[in-house]
Amino acid sequence: MSEDIDIKVILAPSEKPLKKGRSDRMRLKALHKRIPELLEKLGFPLLEYPHGADNPIIRDAHRYYVAGAGYQTAYDAFPSLRPELKLELIQRQPLLPLERHEFGYLYESLAGLQPSATVSTIRTRRLSNKHTQFSRK
Repeated sequence: MSEDIDIKVILAPSEKPLKKGRSDRMRLKALHKRIPELLEKLGFPLLEYPHGADNPIIRDAHRYYVAGAGYQTAYDAFPSLRPELKLELIQRQPLLPLERHEFGYLYESLAGLQPSATVSTIRTRRLSNKHTQFSRK
């Protein structure tokens, strides 16, 4: 089964501006270099595709990045359901001003409880759940 993770990257302004976009490209390159290492460390090695297809794929001056990583499954795989994780990062500046919002769960709002989730806790829970799901399979 293929799982997709789409991440929008917004770079904070750099402290030392370089020539026309060079600093952004360098920071994105550094990020892209770390991703395969981190995926491997978490047990999701990059896949080798047939016919020499690139993995990861990097385009548009490092603003687009997609990597395919594998994971172990405990079940027999069907040819149409492959144990693959697709991680896609896209960097672009937002067109509208950014707004900060608190995230919560529907039951919390219905019960009048304080939100127990922030963007970072949701991200951590999702990654933890994904890792647990992949570990079980």
